[in-house]
Formats: sequence, structure tokens, C-alpha cells
Amino acid sequence: RTKKMPKKGKKKQESSDSGSDDEVGDAAEALANAKIDGFPLDVIYCGNCSCPPEYCAWMAGKPGEVAPECKAWLLANQPEMAAKFGYAQGDAPAAAEGA
Repeated sequence: RTKKMPKKGKKKQESSDSGSDDEVGDAAEALANAKIDGFPLDVIYCGNCSCPPEYCAWMAGKPGEVAPECKAWLLANQPEMAAKFGYAQGDAPAAAEGA
């Protein structure tokens, strides 16, 4: 004797909480008018861990701690970004170079 699968109930109608047509239109207009520097985007990747520099802290041995090699690479190759992250010239060994 086999058991029958229960019948599927009717699908609930989608709620109208997703936003009015005016809100959707406003969002679309804002996106259309947004200033974008250009495509394709120029993404910088760390020469040590191969991640964008914002994510180097997740690639080190301790979560939240940036590897000294990543700091050194960033200081040598992207000094403006290193300054943005608060790295100083004495923060990392002067070993890593390359792009």
C-alpha cells in the first residue's frame, strides 16, 4: 500500500509590499542618473593573497589581522590605498613587490 502525497495548496498571491510603481520608477530613475566612473571597473588585487585589498584581513592566519606581506605589497604598489587603510611605511617589512 502506498501513501499518496498531499495535494498542493493554492499559491498565495504576492503581497503588494514590494513597492508601488512610483517607488520603482524613482529607483530606476536614480540608477539611470547615477554617475559611474566607467566600465569595466578597474579592480586592484593584492599581489600576496590575490584578493582585493579590502579583503586581505580575511586571508591572514588570524581573522581581522592583515598579513605583513599584504601590507608591504599595498605600500609598495598602491600607496594611496595603503594610506586610506591607515598603513604607514613602517607597518610592514619591505619585502613584497610586484604587480
